[in-house]
Amino acid sequence: MSSSRQTGRPKWMCPPRLEGWFAEDLDQLPEAAPRHIELIDGDLVVRSPQRVWHARAVTGLQVGLTAQAPTGMDVEREMTILLDKRNRLEPDILATGAPCYEPNRTFYTPDQVLLVVEVVDKRCAPRRRSRSSSI
Repeated sequence: MSSSRQTGRPKWMCPPRLEGWFAEDLDQLPEAAPRHIELIDGDLVVRSPQRVWHARAVTGLQVGLTAQAPTGMDVEREMTILLDKRNRLEPDILATGAPCYEPNRTFYTPDQVLLVVEVVDKRCAPRRRSRSSSI
């Protein structure tokens, strides 16, 4: 992985333009980039590795919600929500009523999202809650 001499960061972490990052840039990141990256106020935010309890909680919720979802509602995980050109968040789970399945879809828009679920540890709940509500 090559890095920028000035910052010591991998090259892919350098914004592609002077204005910084835009939402569509997330779809152009290289394979070497971490899988879970959000864009908040034009800044890349890499999500930390999740614990086993988190993965199990998310899976249980996804299975339960999918089983209860009415026809026309899909339950997804690891999908982003495009809020605007400088904000694209990735909740743990979202429910959508988007009209059709698109296999190459990488995000949903707020009008397509019916429910958002974020599983948080009680240690970081206040930080997540304040950050999410401000967006």
